Amino acid sequence: MKKSKVKSIFKYLFLALFLLESLLLIVEALLPGSESSKNSNAVGGIIDDVLTDISDDTIREVKPEAISLPHSEITLACGEIEPLEVRFSPADTSVDYRRVLWSSDNESAVGVQNGVLIARAIGSATVTARLASDDSISAAVSVTVREVVAAQMSLKFSDGTVSKELSVGETALLEVKLEPEKVTDPIILFSCTDPAIATVDEDGVVKGVGPGKTQISANYIAHTSQDGVPVTLRKSVSVTVVDASAPVVPIEEIEPDLSFLEGDQSAPYLYAGDSGKMNAEILPQSATQKQIVWESSDPSVLSVTAAGEYKALKKGTVTVSVRAAANDKITKRFGVEIRNRALNAVLKLEGTDLGTGEGGYTARISAGAKNIRFNISADVERPFVKYSSSDDTIAEIYEDGTLSTKKSSKGTKDGYVTITVWVSDNADFAQGDGDVTEQFTVLLTVQKQAFSEGVSGWGLLIRKLFGHFGAFLVLGVLAATTAILFDRKSWKVRLVLLAALIVFGFTFACLTEILQTSLFTAGRGASFDDVIIDCNGYLPAALIVYGIFLVVSLIVWLVKRRKKSPPKEQQ
Repeated sequence: MKKSKVKSIFKYLFLALFLLESLLLIVEALLPGSESSKNSNAVGGIIDDVLTDISDDTIREVKPEAISLPHSEITLACGEIEPLEVRFSPADTSVDYRRVLWSSDNESAVGVQNGVLIARAIGSATVTARLASDDSISAAVSVTVREVVAAQMSLKFSDGTVSKELSVGETALLEVKLEPEKVTDPIILFSCTDPAIATVDEDGVVKGVGPGKTQISANYIAHTSQDGVPVTLRKSVSVTVVDASAPVVPIEEIEPDLSFLEGDQSAPYLYAGDSGKMNAEILPQSATQKQIVWESSDPSVLSVTAAGEYKALKKGTVTVSVRAAANDKITKRFGVEIRNRALNAVLKLEGTDLGTGEGGYTARISAGAKNIRFNISADVERPFVKYSSSDDTIAEIYEDGTLSTKKSSKGTKDGYVTITVWVSDNADFAQGDGDVTEQFTVLLTVQKQAFSEGVSGWGLLIRKLFGHFGAFLVLGVLAATTAILFDRKSWKVRLVLLAALIVFGFTFACLTEILQTSLFTAGRGASFDDVIIDCNGYLPAALIVYGIFLVVSLIVWLVKRRKKSPPKEQQ
């Protein structure tokens, strides 16, 4: 086949392609907006599926550079708890690197569990948060635990009076009340101005000794001082002691009334937060020394005043005793279990809905997902929570409930893993003896991550390549190639064609935008910005192709001219 005939075939082939591409752009501009976006999205979806199938799961990792805590110093009242939030830099640090290890250099004063500070006793400690993935990245907070000091104190007898008349040998009980209620390990010392008239023991039991009148005082002393001065409070009551006008009848037996307890007598219990007053029957009923004293073996679990007023504070087991004030050999004891009420825990997963299936909840999350966290609510103020994953290579979960879906399992499209969540009212996650623990199971499907999910700007790239931008880029190549094939080897014609290429591209871009107005089609919008985008695809393609042709043509022309030039005559 002759060279001229081959060139002629290509010349008209490219002309046909150029005209066809122009026609397609006109037709596409006339399509409704929904149809246009549907076509480009369909093409993008096909390409995304192909790339996803041939690629591994794509997980973009962001490593931490530093962490910080909201405070460098903090003061807590004894018994107070305070959660700490770790702040990551950069803020979008991948969950793979978010596991934090906590430690306290003085656990007796300040404990820390899952980032929650627990002020246990007066003192100080440094609490450190350190990344498990890089122990050189850490942050610390200095914690001081202060005493909760009483601001007010009242002193009365158990019948509410501030003065009392007793017979010789008769007893009465004093009651001390401090505000606020949660005073740190209060020290109360009782004293009497004249022990020959009356005595008072460490429980506040006053006993008449001889006729006369005296003062009974209660002194509160704080553990720490303020501005170098010890904090003390003092209150007094008066006691008048007279000779006994009737014979003394001592208590012989005490029968506690256990009707305030839950459960049966073999396993009585209270719920944390319950409060009330304990009562007992005194025998014989004719006893003149009717004063009794109540005590708890562990006031931190169940506080009981000498008068029998109680408050269940936390889970545990205690022994309550009641004795005759005048004779501690007359004593009765009973055990009480303090339970936390049912947790009624509710499990939620941020960013996705939990379904229900056999054996627990279900969820589906793409591989490489970030910032997904479990949220737990329960009927206790600070529930203890722990998590586990059946396969950390597919999905790992950290102590703060942050979930990292790493990849799908090999050989399958999806990965499968079981996430177990325990919620409890105690740090040991024990059950029994009042402990409450609830368990949740989440059957998690880790979906293979689409290629586009791991590539920033992928959707924009698809829309541009398979939208007007990409089409005008192809049009520019076809226009320049067609012009080259119709070349007449005239530089004047070549420059005219160059100008024509530029004018055509801009004019045609304007035409396609005009066709997208509501006058010609629905759901579209014309914009000069889109004209510029189309020209950004067309003009560089056309100018590069035609520019290469002009440069090559210039080089060929210069070479031929040099060959035709006669050699210079030798001097």
